[in-house]
Amino acid sequence: MLDFEQGAAFGITIKSQASQAATLRIRGMTKAGAFTLNHTTAATSIVTSQNFRLPDIPIWLTVETSNNGFFPGEIFAAINLTINGDPLQQLVSGLVYGDKALTWPSGPAADSRPNGGALVLRLAADPAAGAEISIDVPTGEVWRVQSVAFQLVTSATAANRKPHLQFLSNGRIAVAAYNDYLQTASTTINYAAYPMSGPQPTASDATDWPIGIPQNLLLHAGDTIRTVTTALQAGDNYGVMQVNVEMWFETSV
Repeated sequence: MLDFEQGAAFGITIKSQASQAATLRIRGMTKAGAFTLNHTTAATSIVTSQNFRLPDIPIWLTVETSNNGFFPGEIFAAINLTINGDPLQQLVSGLVYGDKALTWPSGPAADSRPNGGALVLRLAADPAAGAEISIDVPTGEVWRVQSVAFQLVTSATAANRKPHLQFLSNGRIAVAAYNDYLQTASTTINYAAYPMSGPQPTASDATDWPIGIPQNLLLHAGDTIRTVTTALQAGDNYGVMQVNVEMWFETSV
């Protein structure tokens, strides 16, 4: 073991970024014996940091979730060795979930979906009657949009409504997905937007209508998905927008 100055204070810093609240259990060994530490992640996708004091440099350590109820891409963690509060070396970093732990010195563990993000469903707020729907990408996240689904129930007011989708970046329209279907009064239509390689299909029945969006559509923190509806009436009512995405953390810890 290396010799350090008299009174040197050893420790580790854990930085986590998570879309779910979880307890990460850090177990390890120094020459003084075994240790177990707990770190709680924030379910905000924002970096959380915590410092721990150790009696000496760890010989080995492992980081795992306290239970198996988490999926790939939901929790990222990094462990740094510190001396006198200053970072000396990053020991290990990566995704933590289910039976996948981080170990130092590095073990053989591999991700079940290498380089893949978390497959998650995001829900917009339920808008009031006569209002459009929108959802923002949270701070700390990047989305690859897989599909967008929503429902519009129209009032008895005579008008031809035409819902469209817009994807905004920095407040400007980055992608506009237009719909040719005219929804009349007193009808309920389910709209499903997803990538299409060929011509946009027509509705298979009187209640469902597809909208084409680009392949590999990436959105960053603060970007917005919203509807823009021609001839939307005060009594028309959108339901909750459902967005299926592959999600990565934007800020690496």
